[in-house]
Amino acid sequence: MLKLQELIEIVNPNKLKGVEVLGKSNTKVDQLYHLIRSGEVKEDKDALLLLYNNATSKTALYQTKEKLHNKLIDSLFTIDLREKTHVEYDIVFNEILKQTTVLEWLSRRGGQNNLLTLGNKILKKAIKFNQADIIIRVAKILAKKYVIIDGDEKKLDYYHSLCERYSKIDGINRLAEYYWYKISVNFNKKSIVKDLELLEKVNQFIDDLEPKLISGHRCTSFTYLVLLKIRKSEIEQDFESVVEIVDNNIGKLKNYPDVAAGIYNGLISKKLSALITLRKYVQANKTAHQNLKYLREGQKAWFTLYDSIITLYLYEQKYSLAFEAYLKAVNHNAFKFLVDSRKETYKVFRAYLQFYINIGLLDYPEGASSTKPLRYAKFNNEMRIFTHDKKGFNTTIIIAQFLLLFTEEKYREANDKIESVRSYTRKHLKLGETFRSRCFLKMLVKLVEADFHKAATIRKTKDLYAKLQNHPPDAKRLRSDVEIVPYEHLWEIILSRIDNSFRGVFKSKKKKQLDIKKE
Repeated sequence: MLKLQELIEIVNPNKLKGVEVLGKSNTKVDQLYHLIRSGEVKEDKDALLLLYNNATSKTALYQTKEKLHNKLIDSLFTIDLREKTHVEYDIVFNEILKQTTVLEWLSRRGGQNNLLTLGNKILKKAIKFNQADIIIRVAKILAKKYVIIDGDEKKLDYYHSLCERYSKIDGINRLAEYYWYKISVNFNKKSIVKDLELLEKVNQFIDDLEPKLISGHRCTSFTYLVLLKIRKSEIEQDFESVVEIVDNNIGKLKNYPDVAAGIYNGLISKKLSALITLRKYVQANKTAHQNLKYLREGQKAWFTLYDSIITLYLYEQKYSLAFEAYLKAVNHNAFKFLVDSRKETYKVFRAYLQFYINIGLLDYPEGASSTKPLRYAKFNNEMRIFTHDKKGFNTTIIIAQFLLLFTEEKYREANDKIESVRSYTRKHLKLGETFRSRCFLKMLVKLVEADFHKAATIRKTKDLYAKLQNHPPDAKRLRSDVEIVPYEHLWEIILSRIDNSFRGVFKSKKKKQLDIKKE
């Protein structure tokens, strides 16, 4: 009873009066909470209209938003975090983290009756799940409290030894984490000299870290070591080895009590990226769906995985499944919280799906029959961010724009779009990581030069097509999303849509341009 009496003294009736459960009253703060939750309020102007009769001053709204923000932060501590997950550790970690915060707060308040019981309860779970940082925090408190409350020297020595042991384990974990991020921050250097230096550094880190993994090391320490080995293979562009490393180590995770779902996701994502780069699409798709069980729907990693799933379906020419995956992602409640650049990626997916609809290879999925066709003009107006990524996703946007114009039979506009590509390829697409994009855009230029005449196009692009086929996707960039659909497949479709007759609009246009030059 003393434990309850102590807590009730702290949580007294006067303090309970100040405890409010968010969403249960009819204050402006709660109204704003429900309006945002329902999607009725997306911008300040919506809130001003619904809550403040379209007032011109935003002062009251800003105060309400600030109060709501603070209440949401406070509510994070009271909500139930026992969310369904694939591994027990994820649930236990949230519970122990909350309990440790309570323990530290009670310790500062001078609480005595609850400290020892609660502290040992936390330690039992923390030791079971090898949460070194939590063990250190709790053991330090208990070491002092057992001396103050019971004068127990043996307990002092025991908790001190726990701190010593788990400090070593935590130190190894911090070193492993440092090594991983030290390599990651430099991974995207383009100079081959830098890559060789990075490779040497990775080898040094691996050789130093591996023998340091003492008995009882954390799962994250092991994972960082595996990731360093994967990064070594990525730098060497040996993606078969990436797949092998993941397969050889993913099963070992079950031996660690502190394995989190995110660790499985991190390793499987590496394997998935490698398989896509190796164009092993069937195996990649299987791996992607295997990874879904480790992710909560709506979290950012879940959307990233759906990017890959959509791409894989397009690579496998399973267009209906690609459209269904696209709709599942964009119709999710959390989609609106993605940054604009991520949303724009899905608009590009939508453009490619519309291309397949336009040529008759795809019908709208069941339940999406009311979806409006995506026209070139709308797509062009919506592209605001990736158009600045001159060597990356912008290439995909240019191709998507051409495909829409081409299938909408707007050949003059398609001609103008590709005319603008000439200088673009010379300026932004050099040899190396953009070689395939450069080849394909040059092929589109030749297509326009041949006035969409099939035989002439095939003749003019023969060498470029051979180069494209003989040059696999450049693994260095690890950006499978830049080539959403394999260029060889797109080219086959384009050739199937043209014939051996010239488009008169181009002949007339060229003649007019020549006449202007003569004048």
